[in-house]
Amino acid sequence: MTDADDRTFELPATVLQYLIDPAVRTGVDALIDIQPGNLPPDLRLSELADYYAARAAAELMRYDWAAALHRLWLLVWEVPLSSSAWRPVSIDEAAAYEILVTPAACWNDGSFSFLHTLDGYRLFTSVTFDASRTQIAFSVETGDRVLIKSDFGEFVWQDDGDWNGWLVFTHAVSPSDQLFRLADLTRSAAVALAAAQDAVQA
Repeated sequence: MTDADDRTFELPATVLQYLIDPAVRTGVDALIDIQPGNLPPDLRLSELADYYAARAAAELMRYDWAAALHRLWLLVWEVPLSSSAWRPVSIDEAAAYEILVTPAACWNDGSFSFLHTLDGYRLFTSVTFDASRTQIAFSVETGDRVLIKSDFGEFVWQDDGDWNGWLVFTHAVSPSDQLFRLADLTRSAAVALAAAQDAVQA
């Protein structure tokens, strides 16, 4: 494993264009909103080929989006977790906790999350990004009890909205920005994992 400062994260070209170009974003969103079994209203026969190509590009971007989220999660969370006592659950077990990792789920939720366990404790970790920011989040639980429910360091406790029951670090730089540095996230993740370990040993 390399040092966190030496690792980099680059967006697929499709996702980068989606984030930096509002016109691309509007077009992709409009195409993906059309259910697979339907076509846009008033589409002419001569326009079908263009629609097929545009829809294929939009679907590729959606799969690239899931792949980018997964890659970022691996770099931020899985690398340090792999050398800890926390163990990942299976994909089937994750689904039982409503941790869904399908491309559709990553697109709809805008995030990639996963679950690790240790002696009856559960550690949920997640990443998300958009055109203006990147967020990493975690939650440590046992039974129906959350172990850390207050702000600490750069993490803010969220009890409503998108991150109900999570501690969230918001980095005001998107991966689409040249100022983005993976090390800014990995340092915060290390702090979070240390806090999680302390919480289960308390």
